[in-house]
Amino acid sequence: MTIKHGGRSATAAITLALLCAAAGPVLAQAQPLMGVSWAAWFVTGALLLLRRKVAGRWVIATAGGAVTLLYLFLLGVGAATKGPPVIVFVIGPLTALSAVAAMITALDPSTGHWCRRQS
Repeated sequence: MTIKHGGRSATAAITLALLCAAAGPVLAQAQPLMGVSWAAWFVTGALLLLRRKVAGRWVIATAGGAVTLLYLFLLGVGAATKGPPVIVFVIGPLTALSAVAAMITALDPSTGHWCRRQS
């Protein structure tokens, strides 16, 4: 399926979700279960959104919020600092920022309009 002109925020949400999903296996080195489950959430949301399903917006938004809150919680209690420093202090925060950006672009009203528009 090709993405037609006018779905810029939806395209950004899909791209950011796939970027977060790509970081999942890397984060799995520090937190195995969460890294894999985050990747699965973001891939599912991106595929649903690519098919213009409104549920994809909510999956990406939920995954983005959960990833960000869990990462901040783990960093606060020190559990995230048990992994390699590059993952904990570089890739983890960048993934959390990408997750927030994916959440914002998925919840953008124009993404909802794009989903409801005829293919």
